[in-house]
Amino acid sequence: MIQLANLARQHAELAGPLRAAIDEVFASNAFISGPFVERFERAFTAQLGNPAVRTIGVSNGTAAIALVLEALGIGAGD
Repeated sequence: MIQLANLARQHAELAGPLRAAIDEVFASNAFISGPFVERFERAFTAQLGNPAVRTIGVSNGTAAIALVLEALGIGAGD
């Protein structure tokens, strides 16, 4: 078998920071919304480089797609 990616090595490099972030979320009980989502929204908005754009964190990809379709006025039959 030809290995396409060494995920174990990638995980080993990120394990410390990921574990620390997970522990911080668990310790604060901030699973939904809260400071971690706000931090992500600000960082993602900054990456876009357009201060007129506002980002909103949602629970999953399906919720994101539904929100975009609604914002564009796309509905049944389109």
